[in-house]
Amino acid sequence: GTPVECGAIVELVVSQDCTRDVPGVVGLSEGAARAVIVANDLVPSVTYEESATVPEGYVISQDPIAGTEVSCGLTVHLAVSLGCMRDVPDVVGLLEADARAAIEAEDLVAFASYVEDLAPAGTVISQDPVGDTEVDCGTTVYLEVSMGCLRDVPDVIGLPEAAAVAEVEAEGLVASVSYVEDATAPAGSVIDQDPVGGTEVDCRSTVAIVVAKRFRDVTELVELTLDNEHS
Repeated sequence: GTPVECGAIVELVVSQDCTRDVPGVVGLSEGAARAVIVANDLVPSVTYEESATVPEGYVISQDPIAGTEVSCGLTVHLAVSLGCMRDVPDVVGLLEADARAAIEAEDLVAFASYVEDLAPAGTVISQDPVGDTEVDCGTTVYLEVSMGCLRDVPDVIGLPEAAAVAEVEAEGLVASVSYVEDATAPAGSVIDQDPVGGTEVDCRSTVAIVVAKRFRDVTELVELTLDNEHS
């Protein structure tokens, strides 16, 4: 529409195709990735997803992939990590298999060690981290699992009381001592026990020990009675 003299030169600008190689932005922070894409005359579009391997805020993947030749203005789709956090389940008191299943269902790793304990064999007695702690996906939860605790009752019949009690307690058992008069056994020696020696019992079980005390004959009892009456 501009009036010009005949024979004037009209300059024309003819479009050439505008293409770009898509830059590689995987592993960059979201902000840095956006800036690189815009600088290449492309348009970033971001979605977010959990990732157990890529830190929060960093690019997990891109589409088109790096090096693809595309037209200017094309949209490059980015998946950016939200990280991955989980609450550790409380598994103390569960059987080991159930505890492992609960932990692995939360994208965590279970590692068990085994210790003697009064809890039933196969039961989780402690965990680290404790229940309800928030951790990264893939974190290892360390479990202590009871092996149970069994002991063979020592045979202490015939031993002096102190030695018998020491043997019982050395096995993690509890000695309960009672006394009876016995005319044949040496005073202070064990004449009976329950459970008997060789019986397998739980740790901290009680072993009843019967100890002989000095037997008093009739003459001694009469003399003791007279002395008491005289006094």
